[in-house]
Amino acid sequence: MYLIASAQGPVSQRLTEALLSEGQPLRLLSFSSETTSRWSALRADVQSGDLEDSTVWEQALEAVQAVVLVSSPFDHEQGFAGRDDAFFPAFTEGYDRQFGHLPADEQPSVILLSSLWAGVQGQEGEPEDWSDQLCQAEILLRNSCPNLVVLRSALLVESWKTALPMAKDHSILPGFLPLELAAPWVSIRDVAELLGEALLQREKGQHVVHLHGGESKNAEDLCAALGDVMTKRMMPIVVPQSDHSSVLQQQGHDSRSAALWTGFYRKVMACPEPLPEEGVLPVEAKTALPDALFELFKAYRSEQNRKKDPGRELYDPDMV
Repeated sequence: MYLIASAQGPVSQRLTEALLSEGQPLRLLSFSSETTSRWSALRADVQSGDLEDSTVWEQALEAVQAVVLVSSPFDHEQGFAGRDDAFFPAFTEGYDRQFGHLPADEQPSVILLSSLWAGVQGQEGEPEDWSDQLCQAEILLRNSCPNLVVLRSALLVESWKTALPMAKDHSILPGFLPLELAAPWVSIRDVAELLGEALLQREKGQHVVHLHGGESKNAEDLCAALGDVMTKRMMPIVVPQSDHSSVLQQQGHDSRSAALWTGFYRKVMACPEPLPEEGVLPVEAKTALPDALFELFKAYRSEQNRKKDPGRELYDPDMV
């Protein structure tokens, strides 16, 4: 039995769909009853509960051979951060009660989705960002889980989804990073694929993998690639740093999530291309940027068509 927790957001959804299509025995742990109803009909053992409660984890981990941990901001389509401070302490308590008595080589594999910037120390005096929280999670899990794979991901191409309405209607692509700053970008497809491979391989020992996007891209590169997908000229614009928090809150983030993202963007500006430490395995993403953006825009158009035509009488949801 394999466990995915939290079974929320686009990364977990992609991973779940892939594993179920292969007939893998799967248990999903979620804090949302909506997720429970969605996956229960698809041969998955679905549980829901408070993910800050160690007893919920202890029950979910029963008879599990490997587990993928997907926490905020990866477990929400809009990347809300900082919602589950006790997520990892509760997990390790439940894990210890379930498996702590076993020899290391008999304990399950734990795969953590983290960030390239979790290994980057912020500047002195800078407030905490969400990659700092994942760094703390990595440390906690290393002390509790003898068989651990940490997958540190580059920036997700799909994070541009919130900018697509502006791009479609006004040919403008707003972003939070300077136009000339090049950073590594990857697709959720590649993240989910690597998580699935690590889950099924159930490696022993502790490992760190850096998933980067090959050649780094700046906002102008992204804008040009998206313009090709949408067959229109696109102009990138930069949200001033002083407006980051207010714009993020307009997008639905609460003040804490906005602060964690604002701090993260500062860290990316200071260190746009983190280098792997000694012993870290670098892996290059397979999905080319234009393909990732095409898939993102196709999904966006399908979503918009479903809203206009819920009965699918006018639109084919699979057409761009």
